[in-house]
Amino acid sequence: MIELGSYWKLDEYELAGDHLNVLRVLSHGNSFYLKCRNSTSKKERLEEYRITNYLVERGVSVETPILTMDGQSFIESGDAHYSLYRTMRGSSTPNGSMIPPVSFSILGEYLSAFHSALMAYPMDADTPVWDLNGNLQKWLSVVAPEKEGWAYRISRMLSPYEALYGRLPVQLVHSDMHLRNFIWDGDRLCGMVDFERVRQAPRLADIAYLLVSLLRDYGGELESIGLARRIRNFIKGYTVNLPLSDEEQALLQPLGTNILLQYALFYSRNGFEEESDCHVRMIDSLIDGEYFSSIIGKS
Repeated sequence: MIELGSYWKLDEYELAGDHLNVLRVLSHGNSFYLKCRNSTSKKERLEEYRITNYLVERGVSVETPILTMDGQSFIESGDAHYSLYRTMRGSSTPNGSMIPPVSFSILGEYLSAFHSALMAYPMDADTPVWDLNGNLQKWLSVVAPEKEGWAYRISRMLSPYEALYGRLPVQLVHSDMHLRNFIWDGDRLCGMVDFERVRQAPRLADIAYLLVSLLRDYGGELESIGLARRIRNFIKGYTVNLPLSDEEQALLQPLGTNILLQYALFYSRNGFEEESDCHVRMIDSLIDGEYFSSIIGKS
């Protein structure tokens, strides 16, 4: 383990937690998180610091790395990069169904402010692209034989939307916007964490990923009134200051299905057939209907 006191001003500290890549650091009554990033580049770690500070300066509360004593946003040890973060007040919620419906309006407003700020960020041309359609094709190339026919049928149903999605404006997005990356203190949204893989993509990718996270937390129970209320409140909050275009509204369900299909193939490929079959059922419930558009229409 690296000696934290050699890099940050921590003369006495204790480490807690058993997660391989995240450790809690306690020092003189203060709490921090030490995160190991072993799958991203040095450039991405530098960009994380610049982007998160850019957001904070514009009033969007996010987790941002603490600089070392020599002004670096991370340290290198072996093949990994380590960054230290001050713990945000509050906690994440393990399941989206535990977040009150009214709080999804707050979440929508927060995410629209987040996206609005990043629209103006001077994006580097070599920032990695979040290629949802390309990623899906990679999973299809290794699909298990028992799901091959079904998976390719779903993929063909999604393919007419690819060109429309490709015409949407591209900006920086979070790309890992599941609900456990938001920190709440009661009904107050304190901010968002885990900017390990900021990417170029249409903002709709973040929105679809978040709503898929909620749908998965509900086990794909599309008939749930609580699920519909949370989605509706989120869309209302988001579109108060940042409306969705007609094209974005039309693409929300196909894009969500694309993400669910990747999950289904990932779980199947790794031997988790029960989880994969759960996602298959979600997709089969979504693919022929207008679930998201019917909710958006009532927002």
